[in-house]
Amino acid sequence: MKNFISTVIFVSACSLSAFAQAPAMGGGGMAPPPQVELTKEKIKRLLGVLPKIAKESAAMQKAANELLLRDPTLAQAQMEKVKALFAKYGYSFEGFSAEMSALMAAYWVLNPKAYENELSPENNPEYQRLMNDPNIPAEQKQMMAAQFKMLQENKGAFLEQLGAMVSESNRRAVKPFLKDIEKLMKSLSKESQLW
Repeated sequence: MKNFISTVIFVSACSLSAFAQAPAMGGGGMAPPPQVELTKEKIKRLLGVLPKIAKESAAMQKAANELLLRDPTLAQAQMEKVKALFAKYGYSFEGFSAEMSALMAAYWVLNPKAYENELSPENNPEYQRLMNDPNIPAEQKQMMAAQFKMLQENKGAFLEQLGAMVSESNRRAVKPFLKDIEKLMKSLSKESQLW
C-alpha cells in the first residue's frame, strides 16, 4: 500500500463506523472501543509525527504487501517492523491507532463536511487505490465496497452515534486544530500519490 497512515485512517473510520452503525442497522449494538482522552499536547505531537510516520511507512508497506503475497507466513515479522516504526516515534501501534481514531472521530463530529468528503469515492484516494489494486482479491473489494456504500447511505446515523461516543473533552481539545487537521489530511493525500 502506498500510504499506511491512510490505511490506518481508513480502517479506523470503518472500525468506528461498525461500532456506530450496529444499533442503527438494527443490530444489538457493540460496545465502542475505549475512547482515548486527547489533550492539546497529544494532538500537537500526533499531527507533528504523522507526516514522518506516513512517509516512512509507505515504502515499508509496499514491500510488505509484495512479500506477504508470496509468503503470508511472514505477517508476524512484518508486524514487528511496523511496531518498531511506531516505537521509534514513541507510540505503540495500538496507541497510535487509538489516538488516530479518537482524533478522526472528534474531527468528523466537529466537521461533518469532512466526513461526507471521505465518503465520496472521488474524494477518497485511499479507497480508489484499494479498489484498483490488482493484488486485493475481488471478494475483499466487494466487502469494502459494500461497507463504503452502507456508510454513505447511513452517514447521518453514523455521525449521530459517533457524536454520542466522542467526549466533550476531546471535542474541546480537537476544535482549535480543525484547520490544521484538514490541511494535514489534504497534504498527506497529495503526498501519498508520490510515494
